[in-house]
Amino acid sequence: MASFLHRAFDAPNQRLIAQAALTEALEDELSGLRERLGGDAFPKRALEYLNDWAGNDKGWLRKFYRQGSDEPYFDLTPATEKAIAWLGTLTERAIVGTESRLLTLFELLKQMSEGSETDPETRVAELRKRRADIDAEIARIPFRRSAATGRHRAGSRRR
Repeated sequence: MASFLHRAFDAPNQRLIAQAALTEALEDELSGLRERLGGDAFPKRALEYLNDWAGNDKGWLRKFYRQGSDEPYFDLTPATEKAIAWLGTLTERAIVGTESRLLTLFELLKQMSEGSETDPETRVAELRKRRADIDAEIARIPFRRSAATGRHRAGSRRR
């Protein structure tokens, strides 16, 4: 999926793609994959995959209508753009710690899932939990009062 979206949007530097054009490109891709992997691979039609990827539960694509047009258009969500850009850096780096790459991947996936929640109550609950986590992390930071200013300073580094 990521390689297709990269070739469709990023490689030609296209921001928006009409549904018909993107469906045709994905159908060509799926046809080639089915030839190599067997007819049972990727059982849905291209438009079904595009609609799935634009669904609220995934949020990888945004489907919308341009003003004055009856045809739907697709573009990448910001989280998907970040994920694809990050995947591109994997081949550019010489040696990078696996842990660092996995943490980045998990953070990007987390951002993609958090940004796609449409139920306001669920979203508010998620944000409150994140706020509580941040408050707890702040509380664990040691503070000391500066004698000169009377203000609190974080950390205990000495030079």
